[in-house]
Amino acid sequence: MVEHTAMRQRAPTTRNFVTMTGTEKHRNFLLGFIALGLLLFLLQVGQPIIVLIIFALFLAILLQPLASFLDRFLPNWLSIALVVVFIGILLTGIALLFYAQARSVAEKAPEYTERFQSVMDWAVATSEKQGYEFEGLQNSDAVTSVLAMVASGLESIFGFAGKTLLVLIMTIFMLIEAPSLKLKIERAFGDDQSLRVRTSIESMTLQIQRYVTTKTLVSLVTGVLTGCITHALEVDFPVIWGAIAFQLNFIPHVGSMIAVVPPSLLALVQYDSPNTAIATFLILSSVQFSIGNIIEPRIMGQTLELSPVVVFISMMFWGWFWGAAGIMLAVPLTAAVRIVCLHVDSLRPFAVILGNPQAVHESSPSTG
Repeated sequence: MVEHTAMRQRAPTTRNFVTMTGTEKHRNFLLGFIALGLLLFLLQVGQPIIVLIIFALFLAILLQPLASFLDRFLPNWLSIALVVVFIGILLTGIALLFYAQARSVAEKAPEYTERFQSVMDWAVATSEKQGYEFEGLQNSDAVTSVLAMVASGLESIFGFAGKTLLVLIMTIFMLIEAPSLKLKIERAFGDDQSLRVRTSIESMTLQIQRYVTTKTLVSLVTGVLTGCITHALEVDFPVIWGAIAFQLNFIPHVGSMIAVVPPSLLALVQYDSPNTAIATFLILSSVQFSIGNIIEPRIMGQTLELSPVVVFISMMFWGWFWGAAGIMLAVPLTAAVRIVCLHVDSLRPFAVILGNPQAVHESSPSTG
């Protein structure tokens, strides 16, 4: 009888414990949702700085293997100095190449102005025959608008150069701090959690390195093919078109197709017959479509173990959230989120959802 009474007294305690556990889960979910909203708000407000920091972080991750290799033979400060010199030489070569092309563009600008106006006059006359009127294009307003767009593009290039310098400075400091990162993690998280944190960071670093390397090589192939095709078709400024294709290819899917438009328009203005412009558009579109929408998504998805659907959705989300920079950073950011989820027990189902079919069968990471 006494035992039965004791069990009845303990029963409410068990029910209260279950109710409290459910309340805690609900509260934790609500707190997590609020924290996610606050994080997105901070990322949106701090976009001008955060985007540059992320670019610098990815660049540091890409250059870290080179710096680590040089550390075997040289002091750390000298290794970083050599990496900086390498970047400086590369950027200087690119700048000189663009300077030479810019001089060529400036020399041919008057000729192209006349040709462009002739093309616009022909377009207006053809449209009027079909019953459409474009009075604003019958004079030099169209040429003025194009020149204004060119001037705006030059201003953007100078602004980009300043941001690039800031990214390089942050990259240098990140490379300097990299050797002490392991010790900082051990002191910050202790022996129990430091192994898991290091495993997450190492996995994230390795996959981002593979992605950036693969993306750079694919973009380089795209740029070289674009330059060679425009050179073979005798379209002016093939180096510029190759460089534009290389840069725009870092924007998944859309960027490679946008790169087709400028050389096609120039070919239309350069030649009296539209045959060269049509050939330029068709050939470049075929190459860009094959690389940007068939080959590249599969390579990128397999490199980062992401589902192709997730890659496309993440590109749309980050593009809406951060614009062009968000589109370029969409894939590595999503891969980083997946790796974090993979090493947190409660978030591991999300990692499975984000991964490709092969990633579903991968072994669970060690928890240390």
